[in-house]
Amino acid sequence: MHDKTQPAPHDRQAHSRLLEAGQTLFSSQGYAATSMREIAEKAGLALGGIYNHFSSKESIFQAVLMEYNPFKRSNLRPLPENFDRHQVKILLDEMDEQPEFFNLILIEMLEFKGKHVPILFEKISGDTPPSSSWRILISMMISYHVTHILLTSTSPAGTQTQISPDTLLDILLNSILESE
Repeated sequence: MHDKTQPAPHDRQAHSRLLEAGQTLFSSQGYAATSMREIAEKAGLALGGIYNHFSSKESIFQAVLMEYNPFKRSNLRPLPENFDRHQVKILLDEMDEQPEFFNLILIEMLEFKGKHVPILFEKISGDTPPSSSWRILISMMISYHVTHILLTSTSPAGTQTQISPDTLLDILLNSILESE
């Protein structure tokens, strides 16, 4: 007999497939260009089946943003006492391994004006809100990725300029530590 307090395994699988489909579609074609029908089809569900898991397309986007953030995959929490070079390097590596998340963040900033960011910070930091240093760091990490994209996409072939993550870390850490 199935425990009624936990979703049935097939419900958890459908929920996961919806998140994966949403992540793929939102990150590749944007929020506005993605329809609920496309998400349902990619997840292998009937359109009406989505509403057993999510109330709207925006609720799917928000869940995708929460599920695919680099803090969740790295098991880091943005607390002042664990703010060091190693932790920052882990986050930069996670963001490099998840270009889709960067796309989701850009969608969040452009299409939602950062509406879900406070919810994301609350989810990743738990009871302790992230310090201003961590918020600055996350903003700078996003800036690093924008800069990297601009440098690599606008440089003539064979002369691509690289920005070193270590150089960025030095700049970020020095700036943040000076501001505290």
